[in-house]
Amino acid sequence: MLWLLCVLADPAVVPAQARAQAETAQAVDEAPVALDGVEVTARRGAALMPPEYELGPDQIDALALDDISQVVAEVNKRFGGGPAPVIIVNGQRVSDADAFTGFPPDALVRVEVLPPSAATAYGVGGDPSRRVVNIVLQKSFAARDGLASAAGPTAGGTVSLSGDLRRSRIQDLNTSRIGLRVSSDTALRADERPDYLESHPESAEATLRPESRRVGVDMARTGGLGKWRGSVRAMLQAYDSSFTSDTGAAPVVNRTEGRSANITGGLGGQAAGWQIRSTLAGQVSRTESSGLNDATTDNRSANLSLAANRTLLTLPAGPMMTDVSGRATVSRSRTQGQTLNRSVASSGQDLDASLSVPLLSAALAQDWRGPNLGDLTLRLSAGLRRADAGRGDNLGANLFWTPIRKLNLSTSWSRAADVPTEEQRFAPVLYGSPTVVFDFRTGQSVEITPLTGGNPDLRAAKRDSVAIGASAGPYTRWALNGGVSYQRGESTDGISALPQPTADIEAAFPERFQRDASGRLTGIDQRPINIASATASSLTSNFNITIPLGDPKIPSAGGTVQVSLNHTLRLEDATVIRAGLPSMDRLAGDGGGVARQDFGLSVSARRGPWSLNAGGAWRSAYRIRDQSGQDGDGDLKVDAFGTVNVRLAYLVNRKVAPPPAGDNPLAAAARRNRGFTLTLDVDNLLDARPRASLGDGRPAPGYGRDDRDPIGRMVRIGLASRF
Repeated sequence: MLWLLCVLADPAVVPAQARAQAETAQAVDEAPVALDGVEVTARRGAALMPPEYELGPDQIDALALDDISQVVAEVNKRFGGGPAPVIIVNGQRVSDADAFTGFPPDALVRVEVLPPSAATAYGVGGDPSRRVVNIVLQKSFAARDGLASAAGPTAGGTVSLSGDLRRSRIQDLNTSRIGLRVSSDTALRADERPDYLESHPESAEATLRPESRRVGVDMARTGGLGKWRGSVRAMLQAYDSSFTSDTGAAPVVNRTEGRSANITGGLGGQAAGWQIRSTLAGQVSRTESSGLNDATTDNRSANLSLAANRTLLTLPAGPMMTDVSGRATVSRSRTQGQTLNRSVASSGQDLDASLSVPLLSAALAQDWRGPNLGDLTLRLSAGLRRADAGRGDNLGANLFWTPIRKLNLSTSWSRAADVPTEEQRFAPVLYGSPTVVFDFRTGQSVEITPLTGGNPDLRAAKRDSVAIGASAGPYTRWALNGGVSYQRGESTDGISALPQPTADIEAAFPERFQRDASGRLTGIDQRPINIASATASSLTSNFNITIPLGDPKIPSAGGTVQVSLNHTLRLEDATVIRAGLPSMDRLAGDGGGVARQDFGLSVSARRGPWSLNAGGAWRSAYRIRDQSGQDGDGDLKVDAFGTVNVRLAYLVNRKVAPPPAGDNPLAAAARRNRGFTLTLDVDNLLDARPRASLGDGRPAPGYGRDDRDPIGRMVRIGLASRF
């Protein structure tokens, strides 16, 4: 694609020769290609259906992000977040999409968000509500990148440094990448926040944020193996962190050191009419902790995944497709410590199958000259789960209807039993850095040391869910699109972290709360638990618009502005925390309380060498009741809260690489930068802090300026260069 579309600078800034080279490259990339007398006019890497939302080169570069994975995450956030999307590459399913997401963003030609019905076309197993995102890579790309950043709060007290070196190459789907990442954060001490010490004089020697260091090396390579395609991806990582807790008789220094190695191999191709994808992954890790908990945890795990899809037969309305996938895992976890010695081995197997049946087709109606009801597809799915932690199965049904062009309607129903993940069961048991909580028993705020990690006693969770959604677009040259959806779910034995420590929660789980002889709360066990039952429903909506600046026929003279809005309205949220207890209405404030509304806004703009990104998040006020079922003077009334983040980037000395020798003019369209990019990030621009009052109107303890967020406004300066 035309690199000039991402620059959109003033014509005086971009040399005429560079513009001519880019225009030639775009013409080659977009022009029809003759193959044995057949003229192919589709864009390279196009998906099987038109996208609902698309980011071109200029929109991608305007985000000023570091790699493709961050671009995909940002796109997913614009559609309300939710489960991580299924990624396809150049319009194709691949065995391991993560092998392609570590490249620089300018290795992308475009990003396409496909309509919900893409779940049937691409054999998406598991959760059909996951979006399908198509990333289209440059045909030819090569780069060596370096990134460095330094950050710190405007209030001072801690510094974060990070660096990243990366080498990337792409030639069609033959790719290679290797990178080194390092980071270091200094500790934030309590004595560096006078307001905090005034409220918590007992914590004079504690650290509010830990000191940490991390280094990681990752590599990925993909290529052809005859008619099949293979990939390998590996990561080595080491980290350490330390903090001081001062909630007991004397300060205690807590240290954690960890090392891990991950390797994933993938293989995909076609056999006997089936499109087959397989991955084999292994992980080895060791975590050592000292201080409040002296222990060493060793984890070993491996998993094999196989997936295959094909067309079974062609009906009048289109092809009937099936998708089958299976996964087998084995793991071993061993913990040795002063208070816990445990060795656990586990295994599990998953099997999923789906069938997509086209019921109506707009093309068929036109051929038969019958009533045109659009395209309608039914998807049925089933699965089995077998693991040491439990057994389960799942059933699901989806309807995808496109009554008219650019309008998509969908509905889904599912019933499933979810086995706990290895992480939920066997994550190392560690003490986290001190945090402030409001103790409803005493009416005071206290600093506690939370216990985190896995819970091997978790049971399988059962859930029923239904969803109805509608989306439309894109319309006009501004690419207007939006959607709305309703979701409702019920669960039994759902897996969740311990809710906020109200009197009701402590009465239900007294073993999770630690108090000293005086009754002062000193610690909370926050490892995951099974919630007896829960019911929740919500209404979500999103809206996106892309506004071109200047004359669209002269890309170099313009720019672009992207605006994205999303909103969540919770209609119902009720929980039975433990069998035999009454239901808690969380929207009214029972069981920890929850905000009724969340709102998100993001704006990305680019013109010439400048780009600006701003994002805002807001949630409504809510109440946390001391006693369920009634408001009281001891309740917490948490104020509405919003934050604004801003990123400003400037591209210095942009130069375009000359066309390479040979007949590969597409390489000239790569958006290469021989200069460097300066970035300025300000997180929490307005330095907003959570606030709350008690039910009788008094200020709530534990909601001082630095209690909940001692960092506040954070400023980060970054430098990125291609060399």
